[in-house]
Amino acid sequence: KPTATVCAEPLLNTVLQLFGIKRGLGEIVGRFKKTAPPMAKITAFGTYVPERILDNKYFEEIVDTNDEWIVSRTGIHTRHVAAKNEFTSNLAIKAIKNLQERSGKSIADVDYIIVATTTPDQPMPNVASRIQFKLDIQNAGCNDVYAACAGFVYGLQLGNGLVES
Repeated sequence: KPTATVCAEPLLNTVLQLFGIKRGLGEIVGRFKKTAPPMAKITAFGTYVPERILDNKYFEEIVDTNDEWIVSRTGIHTRHVAAKNEFTSNLAIKAIKNLQERSGKSIADVDYIIVATTTPDQPMPNVASRIQFKLDIQNAGCNDVYAACAGFVYGLQLGNGLVES
């Protein structure tokens, strides 16, 4: 079905007139049945941060820097650091459990697991598969997205595509 972008209407109306088409774009588009596109929504979320907190003073002791320099360039005052035996899948599972507590959602409803990270537990199996196994999620697809800072957005895009399809 033909579609049009409303913000392009003045330009397209001019182009239509150049070709001798007297009707405006709004009238042409209005002839086609309008349907709302499918839309995925984030309905719940869970969080978890490791217990160990590292402030900028730690870095002052090991490199030539200070709190003011770090904060003025990054905005970071403190960061949470995972324990030696705490891996990406462990952090994700704790966030998922927090999601369950906050939302009442059931793990049985999960259809697909997407993990966006550049720090997997190990290369194989991927983090999503480890989460699936540890939480005994029987019928879900699994995928890790390795795309650095853009990974979160790519993960959202992938999830949106899966929900809408």
